[in-house]
Formats: sequence, C-alpha cells, structure tokens
Amino acid sequence: MAGALLRIKPVHAKVLVCLLGLLVFVIDMVVPADLNVAIFYSFVIVLCAWSRSLTFLWITTAIFAVVTMPGLLLSPPPVAGPLSWVDWANRWFGLGALLLVAGFIDLRVRSYRLLEAAVAATEAAEKRVRESEARLNLAQSAGHIGSWEWNPANDAYAWSEECYEIFGINPGDETFASKWMSSIDPVDLNALKTATAKCSPELDFEFDYRYQHPSRGMRWIHARGRMFARSNDRSHLFGIAQDITERKQVESILQQSQSMLEVLVEQRTADLRRLSAELLQAQDEERRKLARELHDSFGQYLAVLKIDLDQLSGAGHVTELARKRNAELLSECLETVGRCIVETRTMSHLLHPPLLDEAGFASAARW
Repeated sequence: MAGALLRIKPVHAKVLVCLLGLLVFVIDMVVPADLNVAIFYSFVIVLCAWSRSLTFLWITTAIFAVVTMPGLLLSPPPVAGPLSWVDWANRWFGLGALLLVAGFIDLRVRSYRLLEAAVAATEAAEKRVRESEARLNLAQSAGHIGSWEWNPANDAYAWSEECYEIFGINPGDETFASKWMSSIDPVDLNALKTATAKCSPELDFEFDYRYQHPSRGMRWIHARGRMFARSNDRSHLFGIAQDITERKQVESILQQSQSMLEVLVEQRTADLRRLSAELLQAQDEERRKLARELHDSFGQYLAVLKIDLDQLSGAGHVTELARKRNAELLSECLETVGRCIVETRTMSHLLHPPLLDEAGFASAARW
C-alpha cells in the first residue's frame, strides 16, 4: 500500500483529492450538524503532497475551508438539540487542523523539492564524473597511456587499468608495486627515485626508464608526474605512464641512419677531395704537356721564321743570286707560317673539339 502511494502520479493525486473532497462535502451535508465530518478534509488534504503542486494545495485548502461552515449551517439539525458553542468550536478546530495540515504539507513539498534538486544535482554530478572517467579511460586506451597516484606518506600506489596492462601485472595482485619496482633497470630506478624526489607543485618530473615486461621483454616507459597538495596538507604525486618502446626503436633507427649518412658524407667528401686533387694534377700535367708541345713544335717554327725574316731584312744590294736566295727564304717563311697555322688548329681542336658543341661528348670522345 505504501509503495503504491509513493508511485502515485501527480495528476492522479489531484483527481483523488477532488473526488474525496466532494465525497466529504456530500457526507457533511447529509449527516447531523453535531457530527464534525469536516475534520476529514484534513486527511484528504494530505493527498495533495503527491500532486507536488503548492498552488493546487492552497487552492484546495481554501475551498475546503470555505465549505466547512456551510456544512455546519446547511446540514440536518443536531440529534441532541440546537447548535451549541461546542459544535462551533469543533468546526473551528477542524478548520484550524485543516490549515495546520496544509502548512505542514507545504513545508514537506518544499523540502521534497529541495531534496529532489539535491538528488538531481548529485546524479548529474555523478553522471558527469562517470562520463569524464569513461572519456579518460577511452583516451588512455586509445593512446596506451596509464594514470597513477602515489602517496609518499604510506608508500601507497593507485593505478588505472591501462597501467596494469602496460606493466603486465594482474590488477588483483596486492604486491604489484614491488613487482613493478623490481622489474625496472637498477640504474634507471635510482635515477627515477632522484627525479621524483625533486618533484614539487611548481616543478614536474619527466623521465624515461627501461622496464622488463613479463611477456614482452625489455620496454621503454615514459613517466611524467606532478605533486598536488591535499586538504590534509599531505602531498600526493599524480602522473601518467606510456610505453614508448616503438618510438625509441624508431629513434635508434634514425640515429643509425644518421650515423651511416654521416659516414657516407665523409666518404664522399674524401672522394671529392681525392678527385679534386687528381683533377688539379691532371690540369698540371696537361699544362706541362701543352707547354712542351708549344716549345717543341710551334716555338721551333717561330724561331726559324724569325731567323729567315732577319736574313731578309738584313739583305743589302740585291743580286740575281740574292734575289733567288730571298725567294727561297720567303718560300720557307710561308711554309713555316703554314705549319704554325696547322699546329695551332690541331692544338685548338685537341683542347676543345668542335664535336663537343655539335654532337656531344660521346661522339667527341669516340672521335
């Protein structure tokens, strides 16, 4: 019965109040006046609490208060005699009880509204917390990032589910903290303790350490945390843990590639230096060869040409024999000039064959 009353809807409560109020009014009109049936209005008004409407409560109370006195004046006369002050006092007592119950219901409805608002606010806050936790768990799962908390006062740890997954430890294992610590590389463990000891509310700590996973072997873990002060002045460390083994492997590959690239660059630089030295040496050889060719061929021709021209310029009286000799010298000079021209063309062709411009290097090389 109590459960049914608690589940009654507001509209049903209003209809029930109206019907019961009308029933009490009808009964009050047909029974003798000395029977104070109006007191039952107080019980009917209690049902207004389920309507959850203060307006309906006070409108109903006003109607019940108005019809209370006609129920005394218009009902059949009393059985024991005419109306007395006792009958009037009973009616006024019923009216007071009605107002008192209405006031009590008003307070109860208001407190119930406040309670509903508080419950709704609590449920909304819990829903936001659950949604926030769900988003956090989703983000941690997607990014393979686990969150942790450490209380230095009692050396207590609290891990998220992703943390247990990262470190390969069963969440139900109560010794998970000691197992985690024993699997850290000893050198990195000391450095990690030093880094956490320096952590403060103003200074975060960030550290990469090696961890021996039970099934995956050696892994690289990135840890980052910050210290927060609680209300009891006790500081807790909050942070994240992420498996960065793949990133470390990529970094190692990149470092190896960079080292190999540097070695190749050094080798290529040494080769270029060697080729440059060989090129300079070849240039010197070609210049030496060119100088020798100019001295042995073109220089000799020019020397002969100069001697012949000197003889021609020093000739005095021209006789028939001298004229013949001069003709021979002139012919020899022309021949020497022709040889110089041929040697010059040959040398220029050898230095820069015209086929380089006409047919390209391949044809010039074959030529």
